[in-house]
Amino acid sequence: MKLRSTLQGIICLSYITTTPQGSTLDEALQKSLANLRQLQGPPRPIPPESEWVAAQDNIIVQKPEWDAFATSLTTNMTENPLWWIFHAAGVLRNLSRDVERLALALGGLTEDETWMVFHETFFQIISPLMTEFMVVQQTRSDGRKVRVYQQDQHYFENSKKPLGIMDKGGIFDVSFLRDDWNAQGEAPNPFPRDTLTMRVLVKKLFQDTIEDFDGDKVVFASDERFKQAWNTVWKVYNDLEVFTDKVVKYVDGKKWGPVSGTKPRMVVDVRPRQTREFLRLEIGYEQYYHQKFSEALAAHEIEDPDSKWLAPGFLGRVLNVEDTPNMFVVYGVIINTIYRSVLPFMMDMFADIGVRMNDLARNSVSSLEFNWGVPSTPGLNNLKTLRKWPEWTEGIYRTVAWPIPQEYLQHAIPILEMLRQERKAELERHRNFENQRRPIG
Repeated sequence: MKLRSTLQGIICLSYITTTPQGSTLDEALQKSLANLRQLQGPPRPIPPESEWVAAQDNIIVQKPEWDAFATSLTTNMTENPLWWIFHAAGVLRNLSRDVERLALALGGLTEDETWMVFHETFFQIISPLMTEFMVVQQTRSDGRKVRVYQQDQHYFENSKKPLGIMDKGGIFDVSFLRDDWNAQGEAPNPFPRDTLTMRVLVKKLFQDTIEDFDGDKVVFASDERFKQAWNTVWKVYNDLEVFTDKVVKYVDGKKWGPVSGTKPRMVVDVRPRQTREFLRLEIGYEQYYHQKFSEALAAHEIEDPDSKWLAPGFLGRVLNVEDTPNMFVVYGVIINTIYRSVLPFMMDMFADIGVRMNDLARNSVSSLEFNWGVPSTPGLNNLKTLRKWPEWTEGIYRTVAWPIPQEYLQHAIPILEMLRQERKAELERHRNFENQRRPIG
């Protein structure tokens, strides 16, 4: 600011200073400049640009306003969109680890190189989000044994992949130990670990800092990392589209073992998920998750590091058991679940947080940042759409009922519920297979 004032002073003096008799204009300007330097004191270095104006991705808000915003993302977990992204990321890691193991197992069993191509392709696609799928046991300094994630052993021309944003140390680190939200009881704070994790995530995402100006506290915050995370999920979703179609076509109709003919053939359900059937504005985030997505995701909420559910399908094939779960199709079901359930749910949560951020930015004391919190990416940058609680389905944010129009939706609800139950049965059938084969007593 001082640099700008200095330049303005020079310009003004060049016009208002009378040129002394016998002096040239240049001489007059030199004298004016000398007088200005005397007033300004000894020369000082040019201040960095950050001291002139706030960075374009920064806002400055009163501390109480920031505290209210941050509190909404660090408390009341089951109604907190940031916590639900964290939860979905855990599901995504469990699913991704199963995809990795299943592709290797199918490749070894069939000696079909296609599975190795699938193995590497999926890792390439998902790696901007996460790469740490290997679980190893480590002993802490206090003697406690803990399981930690490490990057899976994928080798490329340029050596190892960089860590994803959701890996340990990333801007959306989901490697923290988490609370068991299904067994919280009546504790005053049923999410002690997750509360701390949410605070860390808010700090990492928004890089907020507090400044005190004569007792008036303000907060500087950036949206750059939040938009990076949102864009990364969007990119992974787009890259997964072609891969999902390719996998589904490949596994469709591939035989696994003998069938009795009494059970339906296992298939990958690629039908779009209906929008506006469940309105999170009215029922809240927890019910929105449970009613729209949990039939596909609940089975993968708890980490199964040994993937014991894989063994029965392969054992049944070796023993020629009828109606053994088709592990070719299981692979397609998991890929499709990531594409049509996990990532769309994350996209819904990012949209809601982005709107909250944009509302906060309208109270900025520095300048009006009308697009703060919203990426410039086409399809993600329409605030009018984002404010209508949209649902990410088949590659766009939708604010109307689709594919079944609103006027027919009420009559179609029983059918939609039946389809959800069918998807749940498809995904869990292989998990229950081992128990079904055990003799009673």
